[in-house]
Amino acid sequence: MLHRILVFYKRISNGIAFYPALISAGFFVIALFSLKVGYYRLGSFMSKFLKPVLIEDVDNARVLLSTIISSVFSLLVFSFSMVMIVLNLASSSLSPRVLPGLISQKSHQVVLGTYIGTIIYSYMLLINLRSESSDNQVPSLGILLAMIFTLVCLSLFVYFIDSISNYIQADSIIRSIFKDTSKALKRDKETENQLTSPNTDGWHPIAMREDGYLKVVNYNTLASKAKELEFLIRVVPEVGDHLLEGDIAMYTNKPVDDKIEEELLNVFDVYIEERVSDHFVFGFKLLAEIAVKALSPGINDPGTAVKAVDKISILLRQRIGEPPHSVICDSKGDRRVYYTDPTVHDILFNFIAPIRTYGRADTSAMMRLVQMTYHLAVTDLPNLYHHAALSEFNALLESSVKEHIDGEHEKKGLLRSIARTKSILQRKD
Repeated sequence: MLHRILVFYKRISNGIAFYPALISAGFFVIALFSLKVGYYRLGSFMSKFLKPVLIEDVDNARVLLSTIISSVFSLLVFSFSMVMIVLNLASSSLSPRVLPGLISQKSHQVVLGTYIGTIIYSYMLLINLRSESSDNQVPSLGILLAMIFTLVCLSLFVYFIDSISNYIQADSIIRSIFKDTSKALKRDKETENQLTSPNTDGWHPIAMREDGYLKVVNYNTLASKAKELEFLIRVVPEVGDHLLEGDIAMYTNKPVDDKIEEELLNVFDVYIEERVSDHFVFGFKLLAEIAVKALSPGINDPGTAVKAVDKISILLRQRIGEPPHSVICDSKGDRRVYYTDPTVHDILFNFIAPIRTYGRADTSAMMRLVQMTYHLAVTDLPNLYHHAALSEFNALLESSVKEHIDGEHEKKGLLRSIARTKSILQRKD
């Protein structure tokens, strides 16, 4: 139950309306507070010191609040339009799958929320202005706060324009995806790694009860449940796999009843968006898709593809020293949950191989792939965890260079670099 609540919170918190809704609610509370105290002692006390900036005439207050509402509303419309333009450009020139990350940008949500909150606050004051026959007609403190909030909105508007103009660039989006993927890789390293997975012959299978793409698995919850019931779990699918109802989700070394099966399956989260913060594999996928899109004839931007490959190279070097299987331990340190993350082989041939296909005639893109393979081979040399995958990928690069690179000078340079990588991969010691 707790896992489902956390999943629900995570989904709504990544929506574009989450923070604006919270901030607007906060402004509503502030409006109620300022209306409560604005007519009474606190307002009178502060008026002695803030008289030059306090408005006491009800007509002036109405004009000022109306002006604030219309002005901030214009800022809101313009800012929201800019967000839509950014999403459209990012979708058409980079990849549609970068949109969830752009939508969930907290800074932009805070700006929109402040705009909406200021409008709500000003409306609350406007509709609660007292008649001219009242002793206290204007909540002077509240009007002063509305003026301050308007100045904040203007400052945020300047920040928003600067931020959105920088964030619309492909380099900024690539850098953001790279940072999020790097963080996800570091979190993954906190698990205990091992080279082999237990033999599951005779173990009890648990099948999926719904279809969809697996995006998150709460391994810690699985480990806690396995500790409670004293059994082991072997998770079968990898994050990102498409699962059908009836596919084997996991094995347990002891039979469990239907209620326990349902509790165990609840840790499998299936949804549409691909958020890098959920798993590093989505970061590799996004960067590879950006590179492929940049190399397509419609975009023809090899520079962006090269930068994406450079970031992939750095991330793969972080991953290259890890064995393919991992295990989660319980609070006592006992191994409870075994699983397999996407390996370097999977990343190379599922995500990076299309870059080779689309960029096989582009010298700069192929050179970056060749250099990436060389650096990965050097990094893998002490353990040789991924020797076979790197050798196979290097052979594919050699074949592409021989067949599709026309310039003899460029072809010779690439083949020399591929030969250097091959000599590294041939070292068995």
